[in-house]
Amino acid sequence: TSKTAAESADALGYMALAGWDTQQSIKGLEPVLRASEAFSMDLATTSDLVTDSMSAMGIAGADLGGYLDIVSQSQSSANANGQQMMEAYLNVGGKLKDMNADMSESAAILGVMANRGAKGSEAGNSLNTILMRMTAYTGESSKAMKALGISAFDAQGQWRPMEDLFMDVH
Repeated sequence: TSKTAAESADALGYMALAGWDTQQSIKGLEPVLRASEAFSMDLATTSDLVTDSMSAMGIAGADLGGYLDIVSQSQSSANANGQQMMEAYLNVGGKLKDMNADMSESAAILGVMANRGAKGSEAGNSLNTILMRMTAYTGESSKAMKALGISAFDAQGQWRPMEDLFMDVH
């Protein structure tokens, strides 16, 4: 690896700040290091973004590999890099968590947004605003959705998949 022991210590520090225990941090260091190399980012920044974005979405440390796989796939198929994808998740992660949204689906949506010029924090903020308006119980967006006969919720009151929601509005 091109990373030093000091850089690894900094990365472990961010994992500790995120509440990861020693075992999680030791187990997570290698995948974060590989992500740092793949995304051409310094190790501490990678660790910080990984832990913060996972926390925003309620993703457990045990799911680190799957999360990094999705971010890697997205950055390789969209006009966004790994840092921009994780920055987007920092801003929209809470809403995605509330909706129990599928990670692959959200990555695809963020990828489309990146291909159209909205990347990183801008994409996350924009998607968060869109989802908040589409799922609001009151306000102009709610009235418009009702007028169109579209609901963000299924018959059991659960969030509908984002793809279905966007296709209905499209």
